[in-house]
Amino acid sequence: MPPLKDPRHEAFAAARADGARVGEAYAAVGYVPNSSHACRLNKEPKVAERIAELRAGRRAEIEAVSPRAILAALARIAQLDDKTPSPAAVKEARLTLLELWRLGREADREEADDRREIESTFTIHG
Repeated sequence: MPPLKDPRHEAFAAARADGARVGEAYAAVGYVPNSSHACRLNKEPKVAERIAELRAGRRAEIEAVSPRAILAALARIAQLDDKTPSPAAVKEARLTLLELWRLGREADREEADDRREIESTFTIHG
């Protein structure tokens, strides 16, 4: 899907894909804060599709930070021993990897929540 025609809608979708909450993304692109308008924009089919597409692209980057990749990276850090400039650098690298993994899991949960919300909006009850 190409970028959305409305630049603010595209910026909103990019902000949402990067993890911004609905209201934060809405205000960040220059709209007057309004939770109902922000939710409406978030649920607009083309915008929701674009958010999903951008997240999928970012997911490819995040998947390199799978639990197995984290364990492999931590093992490499552990093997550095005296080759590392300082213990603080090892600790910082370890904490960074763990934070990336945590953020990836959080992004997965938020995406699942968004998907459920969108699906419930478009599900016909009756």
